[in-house]
Amino acid sequence: MQVSQESLFAVTSQTREDVLTGVISVHPKRKNKPMPPAVRLMPPDRSPCPLCVMASSSTYEDGFATDGQSQVQLSKHSAHTFSFQNLWPVFDDGPSELICPRAHVHAIEDLPNEEACDMLNLFHDRYLNLAEQHKTVFPFINVGHNAGGSLSHLHAQLVTTSAAPAERWMRLLGSSHLIEKDMSFARAADLVVKDDRSGSVYVAYAPSFSGEIRIVSDTTQGLHSLIHDTATALATSIGDWPYNVIPVWADRPFAQLIPRLDVGVTYPTYLGTCVGVLNQEAIAEKLRVGFSKSTKTQI
Repeated sequence: MQVSQESLFAVTSQTREDVLTGVISVHPKRKNKPMPPAVRLMPPDRSPCPLCVMASSSTYEDGFATDGQSQVQLSKHSAHTFSFQNLWPVFDDGPSELICPRAHVHAIEDLPNEEACDMLNLFHDRYLNLAEQHKTVFPFINVGHNAGGSLSHLHAQLVTTSAAPAERWMRLLGSSHLIEKDMSFARAADLVVKDDRSGSVYVAYAPSFSGEIRIVSDTTQGLHSLIHDTATALATSIGDWPYNVIPVWADRPFAQLIPRLDVGVTYPTYLGTCVGVLNQEAIAEKLRVGFSKSTKTQI
C-alpha cells in the first residue's frame, strides 16, 4: 500500500510517534548541525583478559572454565564462541549469561561475518533456551565503555528475571506486524539505507533513541549477517561510535542498533520522549556510502 508523504508528516513538523515502541520523538530541524565526532571509549584492557583466559581454559566435558580466579559454569559453545553464567547476575531471581567470541576483539565489525554470525547464532540459541525457563529474558550487546561496556573483549548479554517484562519491551516483541508501516515512514523521509532480498536497513523516522538504526530480515540468520554488515558500514563511513544492539527475535526478526552519543541526555526518559540530537538524514546518507564501500570490497 502506498502511503502519501502528506499523511506521514501530518502530526506536526516537530513530534513523531514511534509505531514500534510508542515513544514520542522530538525532531527539530537539524540539517545544519555538525555530526558529532567518533567518541567510542573502551574500558582498559585487563592483563590477562578474563574472557581470553576462559576461552583457553574451557573444558566443556566438565562444564566449567576459569577466569584465573573463579570457576564459572559453561552453557554452550560453538566453533568461534562460548557462553557461560555471569558471576554477577543483574537480578537475584534469575541468572545472567555472557556470550563471547574466542577472539579478543572490541566490536562486532572487528569479526569476519562468519564469526560474528556464529556468535549471534549462539546468542539466539541461549535466548530461546532461557526464555523457556524464565518470565523475562532481555538480550543486548554494549560496544564501548560509554555504551555500558565494562570489558574490552566483545560480549553479548542475556539478563533474566521472574518479574513481568516492561511494557515497552512487550510492545517491541509484538510489533513485527508494524515493521512495514514503520519502514513506509522511513521511505517517505528517504531514510532507507538498504532494501533487498537479504533484508532492510533504515534509520528510524521516529527513533526511540537518537540516531537509531533498524535492521530487518525474514530469517534469523539473515538478521545476524545484516547486524554485522551494518556495524561495519557504520565504522567505515562514520567512525567508531559506541553503540548498543538489541535483537528482537519475533515473528519477523529485527534489531535496533543504537549509537550512544547522547548518553548524558536524561530528562527525555522522564518525559517519555526522545529528543533528536542527530541528523537522521545525514546518518542514512553516510551509511549508504558505508554499504557501498563494503560491497565493492567483496567484489
